[in-house]
This record gives sequence, C-alpha cells and structure tokens, in this order.
Amino acid sequence: MPNPKQMKKRLSSDKRPRVRTGGSPRLEGGTAGFREIKMGIDSPTTIDFVIDYSRSMKDILPTIYIFCRDLMNACKLGSGRIRFGITFFSDEVTKKIWKNEDFTELPTDVLDGLLAREIGGGSRDRRENIGQAVRYSLEKLKKVPAGERVLILFTDTPPQDMELANCWCETPIRSAVLFVPVTYTGSEYIFQMVDDQGRPVKSRTSFVFDIEEVIRSRYLKISQSDGEERILKDNTVLRNQLLMALS
Repeated sequence: MPNPKQMKKRLSSDKRPRVRTGGSPRLEGGTAGFREIKMGIDSPTTIDFVIDYSRSMKDILPTIYIFCRDLMNACKLGSGRIRFGITFFSDEVTKKIWKNEDFTELPTDVLDGLLAREIGGGSRDRRENIGQAVRYSLEKLKKVPAGERVLILFTDTPPQDMELANCWCETPIRSAVLFVPVTYTGSEYIFQMVDDQGRPVKSRTSFVFDIEEVIRSRYLKISQSDGEERILKDNTVLRNQLLMALS
C-alpha cells in the first residue's frame, strides 16, 4: 500500500438502524459528551464517497484518504454487509467501477481508486459540479434499497449552485454526511430522509461538518501536550461521531 503522505504528489426519535458497540465506554478529556467505544454497523449499508478532486483540494486529500480508510475499517466491525463506491468531481463527474459494479465490499479497492485518481481542474470562481456530482451519486444509489443508501460528500467549495436545492431531494436516502465549508448553510434539510427500512422520516436531517475544522485541523492533528495517544483518541471520537451519523 502506498504511503498516504505521498498522495500529494500522486493526487497533486425515529427508528435507528442497529449499531454495534463494544468494550468499556469512557469519556475522554476535551471530548465531553462523546464516548470512546468501538463501533460497527449491523444494518446493510452502501456508502458512496463523493469527493472533490479539483486542485484546491490537493493538500487535504491525503487526510481524506486516511479518514476514509479508518471509517471503512470501523464500519466493517459490525455484522452488516457494507459496500463502498466513489464519485469524483471537478470539471467533470466520473465514478470508479469494479468489474462492472459501482460498489465494492473491499476497502482496499476504494483506497486503490483514491490513489490512482489524478487531481486536476477547478474553476477560478470555485464553482465545481457539486449538484451534478450529487445527482450522479444518487443515481448510483438508486440501485440499492432506500434504507441502505448513504452519501458522504467532501468539498472545499461554497454552495453557489442554485440547482442543488432542486436535485438533492429527488432520491430518498438513509443518511447524508457533508464535509463542507462553514458557509454551507441549510444543506442539512435538502435530502429526503428515510430509516433503515426505507420509511420516510421527516424529523431526520443530514449531518454537516466543517471540512476545515474537522478534517484539516482536527483529524491526525498532533497535540504536543498529550502526545500520540491524544491523536488516537481524537480520531476515535470523530469516527464514532460519523458512524452514528451514518446510522
């Protein structure tokens, strides 16, 4: 497996699905309210990673690679059948295919796909094809039951595309997790949400994380006072937050 550090060059109240927890939960300093527990997903789940591969993302993509690797491994701790796909976008929208299939059960397939994809493109006004990429991803996810569909978006582009509000809610989805700039307001309400049985849930929204604060600043960040142990704790907290969001 290539060293992720080299990627800069290569890349230049509703019903909850079953979530497995284990071990002895304990609260950690600096992360009050969150438990450091081992988790996995026991419901069948199909996750499509929708990733901005424009030039402005080149410095953060290596961390996204590691984040996706850790998340996929954590998902696999449960008993559910978990599959993954990738949708890339920049000047155009494309997808990774494995033996004529849009999704794979092997995290290594996804990681190899991320490494093989070249970075490039991106407009001067930073208006990438987000709406088109999300529609593309939802079309892929239509092939699986609604209660299995999960979309995870990574982009540093602010939402300037008015077509988003018209296209994102067309396909029911169990969970949508958006790693986006802080200016990305209101996007948690534009998906049609369902539970793991595919039943509409009006009270559920997508989850929005600040990509700068979570991915660039927190994930893998070394705390000089706590040392390497703190890195592992912070990463565990973030992964567990995301696993709960996926459910």
